[in-house]
Amino acid sequence: DKCPIPFDKLRKANAVGLVLRFVRSVDLQDGSILADSKPGELSGAALLADALRRNPVLTEILACGQAFGDAGVTMLAASLGQGSRLQRLDLSSNGIGESGAQALSEALQGPGVQLSLLNLSANQLGDSGCVYLAEMLRSNQTVSTLELQRNSVGVKGAHALADA
Repeated sequence: DKCPIPFDKLRKANAVGLVLRFVRSVDLQDGSILADSKPGELSGAALLADALRRNPVLTEILACGQAFGDAGVTMLAASLGQGSRLQRLDLSSNGIGESGAQALSEALQGPGVQLSLLNLSANQLGDSGCVYLAEMLRSNQTVSTLELQRNSVGVKGAHALADA
């Protein structure tokens, strides 16, 4: 189910992409950083996006602190709407801002999305990012847990979420 080999060792063996096609759960919270890619290597976000498209059994990605940023999260979001069976996604502490929140929100409004837990804690979503997430919550029937601690959410963002 989970890969027993640390991702830094898989990366050195150029095998991360292959392994990600077969596991049910990817846990990068043990200090494995996929954010640092060398020239010619796919970024960590690109590897996970590819796994979402190719792995029909992947249900959990725990990628706290990987520094994916808006660009990386946009890659992941594009794959979420392509038949992904992902149920849990932890993207806390990834430098996600408004455009990353918008990409995730749009992807999670698509048909067939199965995600139930989304952790976006400790990013930079602000009010605008929360407005996008509120729009998603109005149409998404599967997200039951949305974690948004430490995101500089003001009154406007809080009201948008409360009204969703």
